[in-house]
Formats: sequence, structure tokens, C-alpha cells
Amino acid sequence: MVRNILAAILLLPFAITLVLAIVGAFVALGGGLFGWENFRTSGGALAGLGALGFFGWLFVLMRFELFEVLDLLPKNSAAQPKAVVSSKKD
Repeated sequence: MVRNILAAILLLPFAITLVLAIVGAFVALGGGLFGWENFRTSGGALAGLGALGFFGWLFVLMRFELFEVLDLLPKNSAAQPKAVVSSKKD
């Protein structure tokens, strides 16, 4: 449970910044197609900030090896097969 929460905390900035970049790109595209200068520039800035945040967080995770924290936590014991002990009498 704690492992899943920590994984979500580590990956949540990826999701947020990726959504910002995609939404900003669509806003900029719409602004460019319909001639709305404010939407085009705001969407471009939003897409740029989203991309910067996405790759910035990727750099932080790789540079400081934050995914290594997940390896320190125990994995879900229900997913691991259990050994069967058999007793044979000779």
C-alpha cells in the first residue's frame, strides 16, 4: 500500500505536466486557427511550461535516483508465489 502511494507521488508530476503540455498545445492550435492571438500565446506558454516541467521532473528523478526508493520497500506479498513444503517419508 505504501509502495503504491509513493509511486503515485513520484509519478503525479509527470501526469500533471503532461496534461498541461497537451492542453496548452490544443489551446495554441485553436488560437492559431481562429486568429485569437491571446489564446495562441497563452497556449504556447502553457505548453512550454508543461514540457519544461515534464522533462525537469524526469531529470530530477534520474539524477537523484528517486525510483530507487521504491526498491527499498517490500513488494506486495499476495502477488508473490508461495513455496509449497512437502514432506516425504523414506
